[in-house]
Amino acid sequence: MRSEQCLDIDFGEFRTNLIDMLHQVQKHEMFLKCEIDSNYGKLIFYGKSKIKAIIFLTVDLQITNQKEIFDEMNNNILELQNVNKTLASQLQMSKSRLEDKDSEIEKFVMINKELEKRFLKDLQKLSFVFSNKLQECSSLLLNKIVVLSHKLLKLIQDVEIVKAESLLKSDSSMRLLQSMENLRLESIETSKVVNDLKRENCNLKSAQLSDEKMINELNNTIQRQDAEFRELRKQRDELEKDVKQATMIIAQKSTANEELARDVVKANQMLVNFNHLLDTKNQEVR
Repeated sequence: MRSEQCLDIDFGEFRTNLIDMLHQVQKHEMFLKCEIDSNYGKLIFYGKSKIKAIIFLTVDLQITNQKEIFDEMNNNILELQNVNKTLASQLQMSKSRLEDKDSEIEKFVMINKELEKRFLKDLQKLSFVFSNKLQECSSLLLNKIVVLSHKLLKLIQDVEIVKAESLLKSDSSMRLLQSMENLRLESIETSKVVNDLKRENCNLKSAQLSDEKMINELNNTIQRQDAEFRELRKQRDELEKDVKQATMIIAQKSTANEELARDVVKANQMLVNFNHLLDTKNQEVR
């Protein structure tokens, strides 16, 4: 076996084992020796047995270049500042997009309200026209019925008169036939009037169906506008969520900056302590 072996060990992974070894040194289960010269230092973790001392770990120490530490800190700070600028730019872009979406939503809301007003206005106008037409038809039909009733009453009266006259005079049969012919002609005219009323009623029903079709089309338009409005509101909510996430990331970056600053202070303190210890050891060696 080799008496010594050099390994590249990540401090983050070896930190727990190193702390455990220091605890063993405090409990005198393991021993620690420090060797220091002018530029380098060495920590030796070893154990004692009845035969010989066994070295578990040797850690070579050298003076840390403070300029490299501060350069690395400055680079990290500059990188964090660039990240913060990028996030701020993205946040501004998100706010701009959110404002654009809000303006579009307001525009669609105004268009929707305008369509609702136009729909209500057209509906009121249609109801007014339909009511007027219905009243006109009803009035015309009632007038025709009244005229027809008067004619029927007159016909009945004429029939009664004819009957009375037929009992009195046999030569009144010609007059009766003439009256019947007149009644037949009036009946034909009345039938024509009734047919005209039926045709007008059919025209009104056709106009009513056309108006109902137009109302359905307006309702479909309003439903499409409502769907687009809901979609725009959903996009706005997603943008608000993205903005909140970006804000949280910026807050986390700020926390990381604060932790880095605290680590720098601790590192400086450790460097001062180590330099003091190194000076002390140098004086002892001299």
